[in-house]
Amino acid sequence: MLHLLSFVILTAAPLFLLGSATGTLNYQMSTVAWLACVATGIFTSVALFTFMAGMKLVGSTTASVLCTAEPVTAVVFSALLLSQKMTTLQLLGGLVILIGAVLVVTSKRQPDADDVQHLSKVTDISPKY
Repeated sequence: MLHLLSFVILTAAPLFLLGSATGTLNYQMSTVAWLACVATGIFTSVALFTFMAGMKLVGSTTASVLCTAEPVTAVVFSALLLSQKMTTLQLLGGLVILIGAVLVVTSKRQPDADDVQHLSKVTDISPKY
């Protein structure tokens, strides 16, 4: 999480300074706009922290597979909350994403012979004479 925050700060700070120095940055916003920015920052931070905490619980593989459902949920919520029309292509794409996610999570991957051999070398702690 710290890496992500550092990247954002190191990217945004020079751009902010450049815009301020050249006078091209216009950040005169209404109170409602500032509140929207603060709310966006808070919700984004909470979402990232809960995602990272959840990844510790379920593992990175499951978490990354669950992330593939983000576009599907975005389309579904836009249809439900914003009355957006879902196209046939969106429905098919969402179905493919969900089927792929289910297959990845439920499949039992057998380790390759190379993986097993590498693991046996790495975990071999017997003394060498």
